[in-house]
Amino acid sequence: MTANVSDKLIEAFLTTTAETLHGRREQYLLRETMYSLLRLARSEQLMDIRNSVNRLIPASLRTTSSRRSRGKRSSSPACISQHPLAFGKQD
Repeated sequence: MTANVSDKLIEAFLTTTAETLHGRREQYLLRETMYSLLRLARSEQLMDIRNSVNRLIPASLRTTSSRRSRGKRSSSPACISQHPLAFGKQD
């Protein structure tokens, strides 16, 4: 579900329950609760898809997940002509 569709659904839900909500804080809490439920549903759906794929495809045919590390970047420059900046050096 796209963010636009989920926003429309949440707004429709809030307008139907507006008479029972007494303030902006309750509306905010209800909206955030709905977003949390949507995130949970999306993550459960992704887990189900991954589990289905793992059951269908043998382990020998699956590609290994090569996730990027979020830590330190590689020290090699992106281009040969790119040189490191000289911060902190005396001119």
